[in-house]
Amino acid sequence: MNNKELVRRGGAAWVPAWVIAVVIAAALLHKGAADGAVKWAPAIAVGAGLLAAFLAVLVSAVTERRKAAAHRAAAALLAGVWMAYVAHAGFGATAGLLFALGGGVLIVLEFLLAPAEWAAVVQRQQPAETVDDGDYRPARVKQWEAVLRATFKQPVVVHRVGPWNNPDDGVQITVELAGDLTIDSVVNACPTIATKAKLKPNCVVRVVGPGEHQGIVVLDAMLRDCLAEYREAVEDVTPSSVYEAIPLSRTPRGDDVEVTLREKSMLLGGMPGAGKTTFLHRLIMRMARWVDALIWVIDLNGGGLAWPWVEAWARGDAEKPTVDWVAPDEMSAAVMVAVAQAIAKDRKINPEARKRRKAKNTTVLPVDKDLPLIVLVTDEGAEVAQAVGIIGLLVKEGITRTAQIARAEGIRVIMSILRGTADTVDRSLKTAVAVMCCMRMILREEYGHVLGADPKHKGAMPNGYMFVNRPEQDPAPILTKTDDVTLAAIDAHSIATAHLRPDLDERAQKVASRITVADVLDGRDPRDFPDIARHPIMQDVEAGRAYSGRWDRLAHKLAELRGDEVPEFESEPERVTVASRPTVADPGSHLEKFLLATGVRTDREPATPAAPPQSEQRPSSEDDVFAALTDPAHLEVDAQPLPPRTSAAPTPGTDLVPLSNPAGEQTASARELILGVLRQAGADWLTAAEIRRRIARDTQMDVTRQRADQVLTALVSSGEVQRAEDRPLFRLAQ
Repeated sequence: MNNKELVRRGGAAWVPAWVIAVVIAAALLHKGAADGAVKWAPAIAVGAGLLAAFLAVLVSAVTERRKAAAHRAAAALLAGVWMAYVAHAGFGATAGLLFALGGGVLIVLEFLLAPAEWAAVVQRQQPAETVDDGDYRPARVKQWEAVLRATFKQPVVVHRVGPWNNPDDGVQITVELAGDLTIDSVVNACPTIATKAKLKPNCVVRVVGPGEHQGIVVLDAMLRDCLAEYREAVEDVTPSSVYEAIPLSRTPRGDDVEVTLREKSMLLGGMPGAGKTTFLHRLIMRMARWVDALIWVIDLNGGGLAWPWVEAWARGDAEKPTVDWVAPDEMSAAVMVAVAQAIAKDRKINPEARKRRKAKNTTVLPVDKDLPLIVLVTDEGAEVAQAVGIIGLLVKEGITRTAQIARAEGIRVIMSILRGTADTVDRSLKTAVAVMCCMRMILREEYGHVLGADPKHKGAMPNGYMFVNRPEQDPAPILTKTDDVTLAAIDAHSIATAHLRPDLDERAQKVASRITVADVLDGRDPRDFPDIARHPIMQDVEAGRAYSGRWDRLAHKLAELRGDEVPEFESEPERVTVASRPTVADPGSHLEKFLLATGVRTDREPATPAAPPQSEQRPSSEDDVFAALTDPAHLEVDAQPLPPRTSAAPTPGTDLVPLSNPAGEQTASARELILGVLRQAGADWLTAAEIRRRIARDTQMDVTRQRADQVLTALVSSGEVQRAEDRPLFRLAQ
């Protein structure tokens, strides 16, 4: 029996013990009855037999020997009767014969109905893996157990080691936590596990998450740097929604890391050249399919991120631009942020928003093509955060506030920064974002500042490699890689998805038309910032064209994108010499107004010695500047005008000031010259740049871009000039 072991006893093995117990009990009862110490000895013996019969049946059922229950119960009952006979009559030949006969029958029945059971002895070994894909490799289980034992200095049980989709790329390991191990301790030990396993450079181990319960953790281990493969972005052109998850990047396993951006803002960090702009292009490519979201871009590097998505529309090949609004400088960014905040505040209380929330029984505003979400994409956010002056501060604080207050109202922020330091991204913004991404950084500690968790990565970070941290879904940051996006792909995609782009809802456009320079300055008095108040974009703001005039202000750049011949420096704004304060008095005070009226000034702006005729008078003080900016003759009237804006008394605009020819003689005004060119063009549509070129060609006089825009706006408002609905083109009213 060396190769077998006894599993269950039987075959009368218990009969000798039973016989001895019955004989002893019978002898004790007989002696007790003879001495008079035990009364009712026969009755006690029969009772003991009944109890023994019941126990015999119960034990037989428990030990799965139901076939032996009957004869065991009978044997116990007869043994009780035999003990009663012996207690009364004593031992004798009859008692011995009956006992021997009963014992023999019991032994035979036990051998027949309850034989002993033997089983083969099996060598104990590691439990075999059950792998659905058939990749059962016991050696790998032992290998990873040794690696984990060396890492944690204690035995670790590995239940399974399974391959990825491509077995050469990596394996997934299911580990049972023992002792004081937790998921967090395994997350922190991942770099050590990779080192002990002698993985190749750039190969990492990461925790995927818990298994069937919290006592089991699942690991992914890369066996080769499968992210090094180059992949060009390919995107569908079918309609999509902001409520659908979009893939950000791909993991080493080839899976996509997905997020839903309806209620999430995003922070992206990375040093120059790490691939941030390419990743933002990838995001815009996916968002271009959204039929219920608008894309607004802030890029203080001249709007470089947005122009590839606008070029097809500027050429006339797409019916709408993918990027709905571009802010290429600080002033434009401040206006865009102010408009976004005004829309968010209005959506908190306006009737349509309340109706939508009530219909869906939610506090989060449902968005669609009629009331679209706004995604504010900021490239190179460090330049915003570190900008000097009030405008940079307003843009930085405005972006943070928008991310904080506008989640439910359908305005989200995607901000890109160059450095992961406290001066480029503050804690307030970090607490408002739910998705953190980080590409290559200069210092290791910058990864943790951007991601909110240390990725514990020791390898290289080539271009396009990116850590993604989704605290709601992942126990630790995930190493991923973005796909490349070419200019040709951007152009083709912007044309293919142009018909999917929504329009800003009518109420939001009205809200945008009502913001003032004071709103842009966050409630500050514009007279304290005359250089800002005199900026051309602020004139548009005061005219109610902060949003509707966004493309008119970029007409020069759109002409370049179309391939028009544009003078190299035509886009430079008209230079204005502005002192920090015009007088020694406090801005806006009665003393300042008195000094200005008497011609006393301390800045470099010359005081006007004598007032020109009323028809040619130009503003000379801050109050007059704002009166000119709010002149109704300069305001473009919308199709559905808002209630009248509060403004100062109107003064003549610059369109009536005569221009000087090369000889220094004052001839016609800008208004007369522009109307003359439009009369010559007849029914042909002309851009503002083309009108200016024709004036320069025919009269050798220069009409600045700012002045031309002001005059054309006034002529459109008065009905003398007609403007195309979808393009900045002009002709005389027919």
